[in-house]
Formats: sequence, C-alpha cells, structure tokens
Amino acid sequence: MLKYILIVLVIALLVALFAVQNALQVDIQFLWWKVPQVSLVMIMISSFAGGALAAFLLTLARQIRSTFQIRELSGLNRQLTAEIERLKGETGDNLNQTGQ
Repeated sequence: MLKYILIVLVIALLVALFAVQNALQVDIQFLWWKVPQVSLVMIMISSFAGGALAAFLLTLARQIRSTFQIRELSGLNRQLTAEIERLKGETGDNLNQTGQ
C-alpha cells in the first residue's frame, strides 16, 4: 500500500512540475466545442484527474465483481464441506456396520 501511495505521489509531482513549466494560455477545440484562452495547467490537471477517476471506477467495478464471486464461491465451499462431512459420516457408519 505504501508503495502504491509513493508511486501516485511521484506521478502527481511530475504532473504538477510539468504543468507549472507550461503555464500558458491555449485555445481548446474539440469537434464543435470551443473554449478560448484556457490555462494549459488547468487542462493538464483536469486530464490527469479524469484519468485517475476513470482508473478508480474501473478498479471499483472489478473489486465489486470479485466480491460477488468470492461470496458465491464461499457459499459453494460451505455446501461442499457439509457434503464431505455427511459422506464421511455415512462412510464411517458403513465401516462400523461391516466391521461388527
């Protein structure tokens, strides 16, 4: 966990350093959408935050899916363990009956 936090902090520091060194005004145009004179720093920070949010949401979706799968497999494990115990009991009873 500490390694992950350290990596995130280094990346954030590099993005901030790059943004400060490129603090000029630019025009943004995407398809029919135009925004004049936006700070390059704001664009970069917004892009970085959007990417981080997207990564978080994808990871969250995977974690939720894994949680449901673990819950399902734990239930199956309990059922199979009960079945094994039942069969052991039957086998033990059969051995006791044949051994007498």
